[in-house]
Amino acid sequence: MNQVFLPRRTLLLAALGALLPSAAFALDGKALLDKFLSEVSGAEGAFRQETRDRTGKVTNAAEGTFAFLRPGAFDWVYEKPWRQRIVSDGKTIWVYDEDLMQVTVRQAGDALSQTPAALLFGAGKLPDGWREMSAGDLITLTPDEPQGGFERVEVKFAGSGLPDLLRLHDSFGQTTTIVFTRFEKALPDAARFLFKVPQGVEVLQSP
Repeated sequence: MNQVFLPRRTLLLAALGALLPSAAFALDGKALLDKFLSEVSGAEGAFRQETRDRTGKVTNAAEGTFAFLRPGAFDWVYEKPWRQRIVSDGKTIWVYDEDLMQVTVRQAGDALSQTPAALLFGAGKLPDGWREMSAGDLITLTPDEPQGGFERVEVKFAGSGLPDLLRLHDSFGQTTTIVFTRFEKALPDAARFLFKVPQGVEVLQSP
């Protein structure tokens, strides 16, 4: 991933992909994830995010809302303590920093397909080159080689079968934990994922 997004912007993109029956825990983590990827084409909700360094110190904490529509469309909004929006229609990604009055634009291309973000926003299947290991309602995904700066991803499911937690371990020893405080099946209007640059905002192009 482009380093211009680190550390805040890359968390979702690199990180930065419900609706199973209440008896979902008869299934293991892999089965739960497979059902989620194959059955859920869109969702919306809210999250809390926390990043810790290799010593365990909290270096970043935020919260916000999200929505996605497969394949590749998403709207990830940080509301506290800063205002930032990352949105894609599946072809273009816009990263809008309200405080800086800047929006960075890049082509999505294959940027999401090989990263943990594909779990939520991708085409309904795991990225290539990721190994899986299940332990109850938790599945650990490890790429053959670090992808987007991440070495390991953990996904935990709630009793309802909905994704409850996403934890990303990066190549710098940092751990980013995203707790989904609300996760609901939905089919958001596609217009939500078309970003209109606000007047007076500087536009930066990223390769």
